[in-house]
Amino acid sequence: MKEITGKPLDKVDYHPGPFAAVNKAKPPVRYLPGFLRASTVAELWKPQPGASVGWGGDTLGYGLGWAVRSKKKVAGFARDDFFYVSHTGGAIGASSVLLVAPKPVKQDSMLPQGVVVAILCNMQGVGLNQLAVDISKCFDGLDVEKPVEVQKIYQC
Repeated sequence: MKEITGKPLDKVDYHPGPFAAVNKAKPPVRYLPGFLRASTVAELWKPQPGASVGWGGDTLGYGLGWAVRSKKKVAGFARDDFFYVSHTGGAIGASSVLLVAPKPVKQDSMLPQGVVVAILCNMQGVGLNQLAVDISKCFDGLDVEKPVEVQKIYQC
């Protein structure tokens, strides 16, 4: 340790308080149980035969209350359709969408992975599904454990 003047200190007298070790002990990591079993979610998100919707220009399957876009890769250089489910809603003077784009769970971490977008606006009859898809694509692939280069966006 050095003094403010830059010279090394000869003696340092340090006496830790009674609660000094509180912040050093790491408790074991415990995860809360999920509300729904994976089989229940898979059943909700399974496209039903003969049912489809056309939100945001895409032809989507329809599960139990959810529009479902299955993961498709037709050819090597074709468009890569990522999996997502969405639920839209509206009321007098409002429109909304909830989009869930999950990723497979990594073995080293049992935490859920993916992107969730929720939009609520005070306009009636607005299709928000494509906006939610575009927003989710912006966050897709970002690793939250590593620093991300931030770019400024200037409004014209």
